[in-house]
Amino acid sequence: MYETFFGLSDLPFRLTPDPRFLFMSAKHREAFAHLVYGISEGSGFVAITGEVGAGKTTLIRALLAQANEDITVVSIVNPVLTSTELLQTVNAELGLPSRSNSRKELLEELAAFLQRNKGQGRRTVVIVDEAQNLDPVVLEQIRLLSNLETETEKLIQVVLVGQPELQGLLQRHDLRQLNQRVTERWHLDKLDREESFEYVRHRLRIAGAQAELVDAKALELVYRYTGGVPRLINILGHRALLVAYTRSRGRVGAPEVAEAARELGYAPQIVSSQRSGWRAWIVGGAVAAAAAAVAFVLLAPVGQEPARLWSLRPRAAREAGPAAADAVARRPSEALAAAQAAVPVASGGDGVAFSASAAGADPSPDVAAQEAAATPAPVTQVPAAEATPAQPTAPTPAQPAASAPLSIPVAGTVVAAAAATALGPDQALAVITRTPMFDGAVAGYTRLLALWEASPVSGAELAAGTLDLEAIASARGLRYLNVDLNEALLQLLDLPAMLELRLPGEAEVRYVLMDSVDTARGTVRLAGEVTVSSVALRQWWNGRAHILWRDVEDLRHDLGPGSGGPAVRKLQGLLSEAGVYQTPPSGLYDDLTENAVRRFQEARHIVSDGIAGPITQILLYNSLGRVRRPTLSHARS
Repeated sequence: MYETFFGLSDLPFRLTPDPRFLFMSAKHREAFAHLVYGISEGSGFVAITGEVGAGKTTLIRALLAQANEDITVVSIVNPVLTSTELLQTVNAELGLPSRSNSRKELLEELAAFLQRNKGQGRRTVVIVDEAQNLDPVVLEQIRLLSNLETETEKLIQVVLVGQPELQGLLQRHDLRQLNQRVTERWHLDKLDREESFEYVRHRLRIAGAQAELVDAKALELVYRYTGGVPRLINILGHRALLVAYTRSRGRVGAPEVAEAARELGYAPQIVSSQRSGWRAWIVGGAVAAAAAAVAFVLLAPVGQEPARLWSLRPRAAREAGPAAADAVARRPSEALAAAQAAVPVASGGDGVAFSASAAGADPSPDVAAQEAAATPAPVTQVPAAEATPAQPTAPTPAQPAASAPLSIPVAGTVVAAAAATALGPDQALAVITRTPMFDGAVAGYTRLLALWEASPVSGAELAAGTLDLEAIASARGLRYLNVDLNEALLQLLDLPAMLELRLPGEAEVRYVLMDSVDTARGTVRLAGEVTVSSVALRQWWNGRAHILWRDVEDLRHDLGPGSGGPAVRKLQGLLSEAGVYQTPPSGLYDDLTENAVRRFQEARHIVSDGIAGPITQILLYNSLGRVRRPTLSHARS
């Protein structure tokens, strides 16, 4: 559509795994080297894992394109198979008889072929893509294939390629024999900022671009919206070029990327406009904690919420002088440990206490990012299976009673904690906006992690000046959901959430934690200390919520027709507990499974399309009481 307009000879961001467009970042080069070495060495299994959309399949295609003529390759792209079907597929790919249902006959045919192939000086390699979906029984059958060998070498080489869940699957006790045979492992991670920039330029060059078609601010936004995931970069890049084409712009700028992200429903990472300041903030806090007993003021009600984390510049840190700062800078790990030691986390119970700024500390001003000011807030499309419910019967949480001021020890100092009080809209805005946007986002997310009894955001996670909500949650065994919804569905989920607020007079979106709802009084509590009316919230909230949840059965992905493997078997077990699935789990997402999901969705008044997406999974866990979790009424179940 737009190739001629931009002077391109091909679509630069096509989603098919075309080896011509393979961008060999340092990560990809190392993964490719491990693949080549593992296959040439030929003594065991090779396992390559990577995040969704990281470029694993493209890497495999490049490997196949460069394979020597003495290698016979079998590629299995649909691993939702039984052990017999696996053998049938391998034999069919090799041109062998494959109709038999006898594994003995299939193995005999395969063994004879492998011996002939070896006698001709050729090697046989089986590559299994999406291997995380393999049933353990099928993985065991794959291990048995490696028993086909001569006295000196294997007759068949197996490469397993999959998402990070494959690593956990191989750690199962019943698969330890297979795990011991994996001689080459590599994890293909996302691209960093500079690699993402070069990835975009690389694909445009391959497609015939003669000039820079994407400016620097646009590249920065692409990285913020995609987090360095190549597939997401491709999708966003294609849409941004399309937007620029429809606007007759010969170059893609930040407005085009922002519009494309809005249409796609992408949410950006939260980026600080003072990136270097965060490391200094952490180091400064550590100096204060180590050099003097600084009095930290806890602003949230006792037993309810942690306090806001303000930028910290106490007098003790200033008086410590450059020498102390230099000493801390030389020991960043010790500084971070000291800073974390000053932030006690209560184990168990409903409340978690965190330290806030020193009394009278002056928060450093936040210089708003210019491109963010001009960027409209992206809107996430609600998946069909997760649409707004019709009058859900959600429980009505009670408003927690106001806490009386109480003395609490924090970092060795006794300080006073003030109770939260209801504020009018103007007062609430004053409280919410007194903190720079990024600082408030970090504070809210740290508080949300605390409600899940997870460790706070660390200095290393803020070193780049970004708050990657998904990566931080994943590192703590939590799942992250970024979705558009309304109050009814949010109450149905009954989980605290970071909300995106568009406040009067504010160019930037504010990220504020909503941790309590009182439907009887029509109020909500924000940032652990501001109680406002639901009417005021509706005026500020853009409809997007960032939610954490615990996937105890490790379902991981949207499950629907065509899915299979351990995750589907677990889903069927949960549906059986919920009373909507009456047959033994099969591990295949068949009509019975789809109908059971529809019945469950109908009972919760959400659109029933038979797909078990994140919201359906959350509601399923909630209905069974399988997860210890925070709720909007602060009761833990």
